[in-house]
Amino acid sequence: MTVTGPGAARSSSVGDGGVTVSDAPTCTATGTVTAASGDRVPRRDDGQCVAVGVCRERVVQQTDPRPQLPGRHGPRREPFRARGEEVPARVAQRTGQRGVPAGPAARPGTEQDDAAGPGGRGRHGPTVATGSLRSGGVTHATERAVPPPEPQDVTAPLTAAAAFLVLRVGDGPDSDARVRSTLAATSDLVKNVRIGADGAAFHCTVGIGHRVWERVVGGPPPRELAPFRGITGASHTAVASEGDLLYHLRADTTDLIVRFEMMLLEAFGDTVTTVDETAGFRYRHGRDLLDFADGTANPDGAGLPAATLVGEEDPAHAGGSYVVVQRYLHDMAAWRGQDVATQEEIVGRTKFDGVELPDAEEGQKSHKTLCTITDDDGVEHDILRDNMPFAAPGRGEYGTYFIGYSRHLWVVETMLRRMFVGDPPPLHDRILDYSTPTTGCTFFVPSRTVLDGLDG
Repeated sequence: MTVTGPGAARSSSVGDGGVTVSDAPTCTATGTVTAASGDRVPRRDDGQCVAVGVCRERVVQQTDPRPQLPGRHGPRREPFRARGEEVPARVAQRTGQRGVPAGPAARPGTEQDDAAGPGGRGRHGPTVATGSLRSGGVTHATERAVPPPEPQDVTAPLTAAAAFLVLRVGDGPDSDARVRSTLAATSDLVKNVRIGADGAAFHCTVGIGHRVWERVVGGPPPRELAPFRGITGASHTAVASEGDLLYHLRADTTDLIVRFEMMLLEAFGDTVTTVDETAGFRYRHGRDLLDFADGTANPDGAGLPAATLVGEEDPAHAGGSYVVVQRYLHDMAAWRGQDVATQEEIVGRTKFDGVELPDAEEGQKSHKTLCTITDDDGVEHDILRDNMPFAAPGRGEYGTYFIGYSRHLWVVETMLRRMFVGDPPPLHDRILDYSTPTTGCTFFVPSRTVLDGLDG
């Protein structure tokens, strides 16, 4: 084979499905790309070498050097094998090849351009080299996109019933392994529930806290993940509470949630203890117990995943989401003692149809205004609220379970700071005069891909 371009004065040969670099640690196609002796560099279908995304010299000719194997309908070629892939024993026995692994493939996410070879990032994400045999005995190294991580059911729609289960992981010697195994089996438990659901919806989202991230998941935590930061204002406090795992369950019927929790807690055994378990319900077509429509500012369409799922800013945790939960108790008697106009002024929306009222130019701001977050460039950042009412009328307990999913944790934290401290201080969110948080936890919802692989 002949190669044109810088360094072409040096010879090179053809290896399995690509250019075989000569004994010098320099690519013979460009004279600049470092490669170990015997490394094979795949090439694109257009005949250009893709040595680590740098070499772009034209490959003039390439033949297929792979050994011929006996076949039922005549000779056939041994399939193309990527670097590092061992030759199966049955093939080695027939061909005399040695099953020796080659060096590591390129690390995903390195600075390789869109047409990159092994480990590069293509137009639709990372790519890996594959092989195919075409007419004329010419081998081509092609590309296929590695699918992005599959998110959990973060963006699933609201349902008639919900549950919020917060667990603490024990510190026993065997706790971590069993917890990992149960977390990885969550998808199987969900399938078991759905099989008997007669088509009813059931969704489960799992969040993992900062305290146990390294123990359970391993590796560096998501960039912004931290324990819930309590906030103390002049009049109200956002308390922090313990919690290592969050199970957010949504279903059309409560029995599906009960069934799932029974199987889940049996699987965890004594490795976890329940910190909080709150059952929510849909009230008056999506209103909260203060009788206002909840979640009217939620993103939708393409804006929904953009606002909730981590992207290229933290590639190791792409497809995940930050989630903050708080359990609020309402003083219903005090709230109902206010006239409708006052309630609307506090919330920032009309009570009947949820129409936004004008923002205050100065002084006291409404709940709606304080919860609208923009960055220094004036870009507004949304979160997804999946709040649900809960109640125990016999105990006089009425409340809202706040749960907010966001691509960036700082958005939710800024929102809470504005509510409890005020903007400007000390003009806090007046809805806090009637709603008191009793818990506060932060979690990260890893992609389903990560969750399912924890026991691997």
